[in-house]
Amino acid sequence: MKEIVKDPNKEQAMIDASMELFGAKGFLGTKMEEIAKKAGVSKGLLFHYFGSKINLYLATYDYTRNFFYGLAELDVWTTASDFIEMVTRSTRHKLGLQIKYPIEFNFLFCCLREQPQLPDEVKKALDEKLQGEYQFTMELIEPVLDRMEIKEPFTKKDVLRVLYYVVQGETETIQTVMNQHPEWTTMDQLEPLIVQMKNSLAMVQMGFLKEK
Repeated sequence: MKEIVKDPNKEQAMIDASMELFGAKGFLGTKMEEIAKKAGVSKGLLFHYFGSKINLYLATYDYTRNFFYGLAELDVWTTASDFIEMVTRSTRHKLGLQIKYPIEFNFLFCCLREQPQLPDEVKKALDEKLQGEYQFTMELIEPVLDRMEIKEPFTKKDVLRVLYYVVQGETETIQTVMNQHPEWTTMDQLEPLIVQMKNSLAMVQMGFLKEK
């Protein structure tokens, strides 16, 4: 098959338009002609570059995730002394990026919200990507956990499983509140949400740590 020669500027315009429209209207609610119009290209060229709406959606997801991976400060996670410090620091970092890059974050959260309603092909591909990201997150958490003493009968696997659900639930709560307050632009406005997550993690951590 002949390789498609792409104009980087046009391709970026398509990704940017896709990110904004999919983030605002979701996969099912967005039409390819809308994306083409916003990107300033023809619908035919959009299909020529990406082949299908599904491919464009997944390519936009990969681009956006890689964009944030490039901004991630991994030592925010790995140098923390315990879970409370780790998640508090990483949440502050993440929320700061969310305020700075709202369109990118809105697209990613839209992907997560609408995943159950997506066509099977998209849902499966997205789930595989999310599993990879989960494993990456666990790799960041483990060095911190290795510096902590877990009391019997709990295991590292037990702690990671519970931590995952607590952080996931608190993250969803934070996102819901932020969606209700698009006018928020500073970390001070988000401080109560960070304190809430910190308190939840403190309860979990007190349950599995050995007493000194």
